[in-house]
Amino acid sequence: MASDSCVVAEGDSTRDTVLRIMDLRLPLTTRVLAVLPAAGLTLVLCERRIDGTCPDGMRIQLSGLGCTVVRPNPNGTWRIAADAWCLADSDGRRLSAH
Repeated sequence: MASDSCVVAEGDSTRDTVLRIMDLRLPLTTRVLAVLPAAGLTLVLCERRIDGTCPDGMRIQLSGLGCTVVRPNPNGTWRIAADAWCLADSDGRRLSAH
């Protein structure tokens, strides 16, 4: 898993950890597993994988399931209403903020 200096810092909230990962601008791969439409909302279940290198040279490999709830906009685009990530490293350790 990534070093604390790269992804998780002492006292970080989950939001801070996600922002730190996003700031790394690492490649993200997704594979859609299921799409469940409902009135006004759609649930998208997927596998997600982040694989790259931190500025300090530490390799990051995270993968796991995720789900996103989206709603259609009048102009035909979609807006994310909720998004959940459950990532772990290759040893099965889950990424979490402390």
